[in-house]
Amino acid sequence: MRIHVGAGYRVYYTRTGSTVYVLLAGGVKASQTRDIYEGEENGSRAQEDETMKKRTTYKAFDAAEYLDNDAVVAEYLSAAAEDSNPDVFVAALGEVAKARGMAQIAKESGLGRESLYKALSAGAHPRFETINSVLRALGVKFTVVAGQ
Repeated sequence: MRIHVGAGYRVYYTRTGSTVYVLLAGGVKASQTRDIYEGEENGSRAQEDETMKKRTTYKAFDAAEYLDNDAVVAEYLSAAAEDSNPDVFVAALGEVAKARGMAQIAKESGLGRESLYKALSAGAHPRFETINSVLRALGVKFTVVAGQ
């Protein structure tokens, strides 16, 4: 569609779905026919590009896939422990337990598997004994250092 704006200026637009493409064109009367043709070509090309776009899907991030060695686990838990929100550390501990195998960690910590899932779920407030048992089962420990 064309909208006359003033002498020598024209605005063309086309719509594809919810997207509106606007072209502001300027020129003299002699180039008007060519300008209109080029605008229509560009609009058609934009509509084709829109229908040809591929939709990108992303897989949900799962930290457990990257927690494959003791050094990474220790660094991950240390970073989580530095957060002022204790839920961050509990969630990180749950991710590490999942990466190592929740059943195995439950067995080594002396806790039931269901109890372990519940203790490390969002919003849970596990006891220190539970966290310490899980840390020992994971082969890591708390270290206290002076604040900076």
